[in-house]
Amino acid sequence: MRAFRFLPVVALAVATAVIGLATVVPASATSSRVDLNVLVVTDGNPWVEGIRQQLSAEGVPTTVIDLTSSSRATITAAFLADTLADGTPYGHFEGVVLPNDAPTQLSAAELSALSGYEQTYQVRQVDAYVWPGANTGLSAPTWSGSFDAGTATASASARADAFRYLNGPVTFEGTAGGNGSYGYLPTPLPDNPATGSHFEPFLTETPDPGGTDEEVTRTA
Repeated sequence: MRAFRFLPVVALAVATAVIGLATVVPASATSSRVDLNVLVVTDGNPWVEGIRQQLSAEGVPTTVIDLTSSSRATITAAFLADTLADGTPYGHFEGVVLPNDAPTQLSAAELSALSGYEQTYQVRQVDAYVWPGANTGLSAPTWSGSFDAGTATASASARADAFRYLNGPVTFEGTAGGNGSYGYLPTPLPDNPATGSHFEPFLTETPDPGGTDEEVTRTA
């Protein structure tokens, strides 16, 4: 199964500060087949459309579900996966892109089907735009503004895991105070032992313009 990867700087450039990553690694994933195809669920907002267009430009196969269409496909377990003739579990998508963390146009059953599929097949989900808040395990932002000319450092945990291809500081283009990039500075909420939730920073901006660390997080 090929890895589905997005540079965190891309997400920040389109004004989102959170990338949700499915980190459950079930034993069944090691013996499954997963297509090189990304499911893009779009409501037409510029952030998800930017990701869709980048995937197209790089030649990555995609299946697009337009949430504004009354004839769109319904996301079910059968839509996401089935079983090959030899009994091998077969996932249809190696990655999922949503316009935000909980699109209102998707039913609870559809969101549940996506969650179950991502956990079973170890598939990551990218939320194109997410406002920092309790729903995504983050505090309300303490600062917002331009990251132009700033420098972010990939944490040791990031370099050892999902973004291990990053080997040093991530520099934002432009001049200080410019409008090339924009983001929000939240901090993770405390771990929740009841649910097992844990939020870990992937990038820390230096110097910090807001007095707190800028968080690009993984959900465990």
